[in-house]
Amino acid sequence: MSRDPSAHDTAERIARLALTDPRRVGLPGHTAAPSADGARVRLLGQGESYRVWRLDVPGHPPLVVRVARRAPEDLPRPMREEFTALGLLPTASAPRPCC
Repeated sequence: MSRDPSAHDTAERIARLALTDPRRVGLPGHTAAPSADGARVRLLGQGESYRVWRLDVPGHPPLVVRVARRAPEDLPRPMREEFTALGLLPTASAPRPCC
């Protein structure tokens, strides 16, 4: 996890969502992390527009969560175009939109 306070806050929010609203982070809706401590979140990297996190929840495959660092209108490419392109990937590696 980064020492940047905003990154720390984001990691805590991802872990909390895994517990309280698992679908928002790509987990099955009926399954939540057993406790906030049961979800491990770590920063994988960041670019100009996104930070990328790895979410590990016991009993589930690891998930990669991408969080925008800019307002949607300030992104260099509309998110819709990215989602369209990502949808062309094989099912096992394609994203699962959550909301």
